[in-house]
Amino acid sequence: DIENVERQIRDVEEEMKKCSSALEAASGALLNTTDPDQSHDLRGEINFLREEKKRLGQKEIAWLQEKNSLREKELVPQQRLDLLSRRLYQAQSDLAGAKRRIPWSFEECRQKILQLFTGANDCETGGEFDVLLAPIIPGEDSKAIRGFTADGTPRLYGRDEPMHETYIWHNQSSWLGGKGTNLQGGRAPVPVVNQGPGFGKTTFMLFAAEALHDRIVSQGRPHPIVAMFGYNDRMSRSLSSVVDFAGRGLTTDETVALRIFWAGLKCMGCKDVRPWSEIVADVSVSFVRKAKKGLATAARAIRLLRDVYGKERDVLVFADELLKGVSSREASNGTELAKSIYTPMDENEANVPEQVKTHVMISAMSYERISMTDSGRAILNLYMAAFNVTEGAAVAKEMLRGFQAVSNAPEDQKDVDTYARLICGLSGGHARVLTKTVNKLNFDAEAKSRLIDLKDWTAVYEAILLPDVRQDGTDKLPNPVLEQIL
Repeated sequence: DIENVERQIRDVEEEMKKCSSALEAASGALLNTTDPDQSHDLRGEINFLREEKKRLGQKEIAWLQEKNSLREKELVPQQRLDLLSRRLYQAQSDLAGAKRRIPWSFEECRQKILQLFTGANDCETGGEFDVLLAPIIPGEDSKAIRGFTADGTPRLYGRDEPMHETYIWHNQSSWLGGKGTNLQGGRAPVPVVNQGPGFGKTTFMLFAAEALHDRIVSQGRPHPIVAMFGYNDRMSRSLSSVVDFAGRGLTTDETVALRIFWAGLKCMGCKDVRPWSEIVADVSVSFVRKAKKGLATAARAIRLLRDVYGKERDVLVFADELLKGVSSREASNGTELAKSIYTPMDENEANVPEQVKTHVMISAMSYERISMTDSGRAILNLYMAAFNVTEGAAVAKEMLRGFQAVSNAPEDQKDVDTYARLICGLSGGHARVLTKTVNKLNFDAEAKSRLIDLKDWTAVYEAILLPDVRQDGTDKLPNPVLEQIL
């Protein structure tokens, strides 16, 4: 009847008023914002609301025509009324669905994402980097590879040259930036720590994180935010095998953003952060899309970290074992995944030292599967070479000194020097084999007694032949370096 049609017209008019108000608010916000991301989102919202207003106007005309038709005929068949009711219901459902798809504001993103990552509305987020909390921590053996220079400066045995190159790169990343160019017309390079398993890539990344953190603080800048993550099972210490987003419908940029934000909370001491496996299990595509202002890209995740820990702080991102992210199918290739991770450096302004900076370092078995074409950047090859005799013996000696059975007598210390060189030679300078060998000698009472008391050098050889020393990684494959030497 006519009363029903008039009621529908009033409902459509009310929807048009709401739509007009929303359009006016979005237009005003667009005029006042200087944030490129927010401007892009607001333009999308304005276009949507304009189309919605146009569609509601057309619907209103249709209902007015129907009202006129009713007045002329005084009776509308029930079928016609049912059809129009269904059309209106569909229009209202479409509008409600569109409203549900409108992304959260940045403040809503922060609140919802922290709830997901911590399971609490009010969490203790921490605020200072602690390398022991990094979810890429290698075994305890890695501590032996650290030492000090003559002036007391911390050093990593055998890694003086790549650390020197890392400091040079940090200067380039700070001054050349991503948007600006250097004298050769290029951007700061992307450092890739590379070598096969067990040569100390992860150990170097952890040392570099601490060193760069301290260097930034020594320059008078605020303590940086550090986010260290990897693409291996160290990201999840639970028994769950769910550690990646393969087949979940998320983009590579979105998976990288999730990893960076979680790793940032973890490394900066957030006490309530949930295990990575739980985050992977609970996150949904619809959540990430609604939270796109915080999780659409790595740059947005970094912006969110700065909002939590301080907008004036530099950010250091370390991505370990990049190519394992390809094998777990979070990306189609190493180039795509690497680009999603290092792109935030593009926001570094050239020659603007006071601007907050983002610095990214990657590790991979090989950098040859990462193409920098069209990026305007080069790869800084930070190669983890095998220890030479001096370096490897220094590591082995440092570990051997921890034996309770070794005295400080000159003759015993001379023996330690000899054993250290022997262990380095048999291991071929392979960091993991070297440290595992010494640990076997340390924790095997019989082997320790043979070596220290009986001075039986074959104890070293027999220790290095043990399967868990000789084989490489969880796949129990022969270690190619060691096999060649033996």
